[in-house]
Amino acid sequence: MVAPLLEALVLDRGAEASLQEQLWLGLKRLIQRGTLRPGRPVPSSRSLAEDLSVSRNTVMATYDRLIGEGYVESRLRSGVFVSASLASVPRHSRRPRVCSGCRAC
Repeated sequence: MVAPLLEALVLDRGAEASLQEQLWLGLKRLIQRGTLRPGRPVPSSRSLAEDLSVSRNTVMATYDRLIGEGYVESRLRSGVFVSASLASVPRHSRRPRVCSGCRAC
């Protein structure tokens, strides 16, 4: 499962955003797009850190942030999974609303 993720998760070490911020945004987008589906496991912090050549702390902090936002959930002795509760949220409702020209904004 990590190999397809590596193609989608490109970290730019010269970017202004930290590696943690880039990883968080990349994983969040994969979840929002349905590439990582509800109930499915995400790679272990060790394997993702090794494959992306980043610190395991970077991956763990990213997972903690995604847990706090409700995108993933940790299951004791099982790993980290895309939150099953996202299955009940229509995908279109996760996109930002676009102004319809109401002139109020």
